[in-house]
Amino acid sequence: MKKVLLSSLIFFVFCLFSSCSDKCDENRLVIRQIPIYHPFLPFRNSVVAMPAGEIQDPGKICEKDNYLYINEIKKGVHVIDNNDPSNPRLISFINIPGNGDIIIYGNILYADSYSDLVAIDISDPTRAKEVGRANEVFPVGWFNRVHWNAGSEGLFFGEYKEQQFAEMSKTDCGDNVTITPSVKSVRSETSIGTFEFPKTMTRFAIQDKYLYAIFSIGNFRVFDLRIPSEPSPGANVEVEPDMFSIFVYKDKLFLGSSNGISVYDDPAPGFPRKIASFPTGTSCDQITIENDIAYVLRRSGTFCTSNLNELHIVDIHDIKTPKRIKAYSLDSPYKAIAKYPYLYIAEGDNGFKVFDVRDNLAIDEHLLSFKKDVTAYDMITTGSNNLWVVGKDGLYQYDVSDPANVKELSKIPVKRVSL
Repeated sequence: MKKVLLSSLIFFVFCLFSSCSDKCDENRLVIRQIPIYHPFLPFRNSVVAMPAGEIQDPGKICEKDNYLYINEIKKGVHVIDNNDPSNPRLISFINIPGNGDIIIYGNILYADSYSDLVAIDISDPTRAKEVGRANEVFPVGWFNRVHWNAGSEGLFFGEYKEQQFAEMSKTDCGDNVTITPSVKSVRSETSIGTFEFPKTMTRFAIQDKYLYAIFSIGNFRVFDLRIPSEPSPGANVEVEPDMFSIFVYKDKLFLGSSNGISVYDDPAPGFPRKIASFPTGTSCDQITIENDIAYVLRRSGTFCTSNLNELHIVDIHDIKTPKRIKAYSLDSPYKAIAKYPYLYIAEGDNGFKVFDVRDNLAIDEHLLSFKKDVTAYDMITTGSNNLWVVGKDGLYQYDVSDPANVKELSKIPVKRVSL
């Protein structure tokens, strides 16, 4: 009798902890998404001068000694011989994977290559060569809405691969094998509805012997260029979280953001500090400065959500107390270049305009030229009298020696591709 009771008690305790139900080990086939990282080395070994090719997606433009350097978004830099403005020639292409911005200091062209800053000697524009590099100084960036970021495993472009894993689990006994359904992934893309998003991040400005480079939204880094071929990373500076443009005037940095313009001084080189700001709205402001007058553009339709298209005139003679002089309505301003006494404004599908700005209170009454037959998203002045305009179908060069009678000198076709 005692043996029966003991057996019953053992069975009861076993059931208590095991629920008295049959459990089996089951193989589960699980499909997971694994991020794809691309190693740095193949990109770093690819910076090389190549034969000239077609321009497809132009970005930043720089000029030196009658040669133009035009960034091809994400791919590199086109080199153009402009010694004969009536017949500019594409002479070479500098292959730079992940390039979004460029700037020139002496005979060195600085370019971002995804996470790296590359120094390229352009003493001979036909045989550009890499001479220095700072590795992994830019942790994030984007090209035409597609983001990337750098990590210890390499570069990540929002890509995933699916892999199957076998897992053991306890289940009710049965013959079924469970497969966890997979979810397809795509490259990460910024969702902004109908608003316009910049092609890439504007990174660079040079002041004295220092390069200031935005390395993420809300931060920029200082590079020492005292040895131009060896850019040395310095301090990281925290700024407004939505800074999108950087402009140097005299010894000051002007940072455009969705809230206006912030001014930074650099009394101890390499450690800039904010000294002033002037609000102009919410439009990822673009700025150009001449004769202590700042010309600030606001444009609607951008992801900074401004609904105004305006030119703001700001007096910065006393930099710590900037004063707005007046605002003028525009059509769709993308870029402004001040070259006193003239102001050039690119207005996208609405062409470009040339104003006389000697009277800041009546700029709208002094429109000298209005070219409506070309789109104008970006522009740069070269030499003393030439203006380059980036349009939908080409790069246009104009003679602006007489601003009231602008003349087209040449055009380099742009073979646009779907992005």
